[in-house]
Amino acid sequence: MAKELICYKRMPVWTADRLPQMFREKHNTKVGTWGKLTVLKGQLKFFELNEDGSVIAEHLFSAGSESPFVEPQSWHRVEAASDDLECFLEFYCTPEDYFSKNTI
Repeated sequence: MAKELICYKRMPVWTADRLPQMFREKHNTKVGTWGKLTVLKGQLKFFELNEDGSVIAEHLFSAGSESPFVEPQSWHRVEAASDDLECFLEFYCTPEDYFSKNTI
């Protein structure tokens, strides 16, 4: 799937104390939007959630480890797993959706 996706937005680098609150709470990506977290330093916990917010899976990502794409409309949340966390988030879409996603 990754070969068919195009990055249309990259968020700034976040640290453990600057990780936005909305990402620490239950949320999902929009229709046609995949998310990809990259850990540059430290560790990040990623929680897969069901619709009522219960944790169905937990993952720990470290610097240098490959994190999977978050599927569109998948409920999840993240939290810093170390004080030295540095990470960023990118949003991807299919080529046919690129121009509609990339407009300001």
